Parts: sequence; structure tokens; C-alpha cells
Amino acid sequence: MTSNILQRFLDEHDYDIRKTGNGRWIDQKCALDAVCFVADCIVDYIQNSGKQPFQSPDIWHSEYAIENVQHLFGKPDPTIRTTLDEYNKFFRQPMKMLAAAGVLRENGVVRNTIQFSVENMDVLEYIALRERNSFEFLCLYIEKTLKDSGLWDSFETFFELQTKASLQELKTKFSDFCIKYTPINTDVEANRIFIKVLNPLACKLHKKGVEKGRLSRSMITYDKIMYNQTNWRDDAVGKDKNVARGDFNPQPDSDCSWIDNSLSFVVSIFSLHRFNRRFNKSDFLIGQSIFFIKFHICS
Repeated sequence: MTSNILQRFLDEHDYDIRKTGNGRWIDQKCALDAVCFVADCIVDYIQNSGKQPFQSPDIWHSEYAIENVQHLFGKPDPTIRTTLDEYNKFFRQPMKMLAAAGVLRENGVVRNTIQFSVENMDVLEYIALRERNSFEFLCLYIEKTLKDSGLWDSFETFFELQTKASLQELKTKFSDFCIKYTPINTDVEANRIFIKVLNPLACKLHKKGVEKGRLSRSMITYDKIMYNQTNWRDDAVGKDKNVARGDFNPQPDSDCSWIDNSLSFVVSIFSLHRFNRRFNKSDFLIGQSIFFIKFHICS
């Protein structure tokens, strides 16, 4: 698949939020690396004879997802009961976004759980193959949705002016739009989504975006739009990412904070594994290497 084919796929869809009323066309967990990973888990599930329609727990209960979500993202064990809400959001939000884009399809609700199926496997595999593909998809999808919804001109104006005033004006317009046309009913909720809309575009265009609600001091870089970075609130209290918030008890400082610098190495291994599994039919796993990096060195 090429960028032109991906663009043609997007052009076949009308993403006008004023028509769909979909406030979850993108969400907090829809960072490029999370979307890439969730897409990859769905592809793996389907290739291993997973049934359709499926639910988000079907995906994150798979052996592939359980192993790699811990190794790559440093998340807690998905089989622990206290992680249920966290994993539902981590997998469901990208899945709902992919459904809004037409890559997946929502097949109704059974026992309060959304049912999904694959609508376009080619696009799903393209997103799953590597994070750069996921980034490209997100940027094109966001831009198309903003254009279809009549919001693109406001974003263009901000990217031209790059001022605090223009950012505030854009945030207000985006929030008012969400409250008017979607079930989102507070500025706070709209602003949580706003950063996932603005910053990928800012990164692509080499522009300033938003950080902690304010105009960023410099242009948004690739690392700033990744999911796989420590939450600043967790930093403040010293919570590791592989501990569920419900299970966290503050601990003394660790000597292993430097380990986050190994994430680019981890991502490289994961991308190689993804490529081997797609094209060389190899089932090389990254587990032992990453386990060594994240745990043995710090023991």
C-alpha cells in the first residue's frame, strides 16, 4: 500500500462530525504507537483464526497482546483484575477510532460490550506494520475529518500565526464545536481530545502545538506524540508504568529511571519482529530481549 492508496481510502469516506455526531472519532489513547500496536494485535488475532465479530477483551486477552503490551509499553499484567479499566480504554479507544475511519466496523453491542469486525484488512495491516505508517494514517485521517467537518481553516490559521491568542481561539472553537455536535459536554473533555488532534499535525508540519494546555515553547517533535512516555502525574509520585494505579504505593527513588532511554531500542526490535512475522513468516519474539532490558539490569 502507498500513501496515494491510503489517501484514496480516506477520500471514499465522509467523516463530517456534524453528520455522525461521533465525539470519539479520536481519543486520548489514540497515539501513533498505541494505534500501531492495537492494529497489530488485531491482525495477529485474525491471522490466528480469531472469530469475528470480536470485542476489545478478545484482543488484549490474546497471548500475543499479553506478552508484548507489557514488554513494549511497560504496562501491568492484563490478567490482573485491577487493570481491567485501563486495558479496556487502551484497546477500545483506538478500535473505536479505527471503526470511525472505516478500517474496522462496529457491529452493535452485546452485554454492554461493543462488537467489532475488520472492514479493510489492507489498511489495518498497513497501520500495523510500523509506527511511521500509523503516524501517516493518523495525520491524513485527522486532516480529512477536520476538512469534512469545516474545522480545517481554523487549524491552518493557528499553524500560520503560532501565537498564544490563536491557540486559545482554536481551543475555544474546537470545544464549542464538540459540545454542539457531539455528546461531549464540557471544555475539559474536549481539551483532552484536542491535543490528540493538534499535535500530530503540528509534528508533521514542524510547528508548535500544545503542551500541558499551553502553547509549546518549540515545535512538536515525534517523541512528544508517542503514548509510550511516562505520565507527568505518575512522574510526580514515582509510579512505574507497569503498576496499575489502583495497586500503586509510593516507593523510594529507583536507579533505573534511565531505562526509558532504551525505548527506541525496544521499538526497533518490535518493528523488526512485526516485519519478520508479516513477510518472512518468522515468529521471532522480542520478549526475552526486552525482559532483560527492563527487569534484569535493574534487579
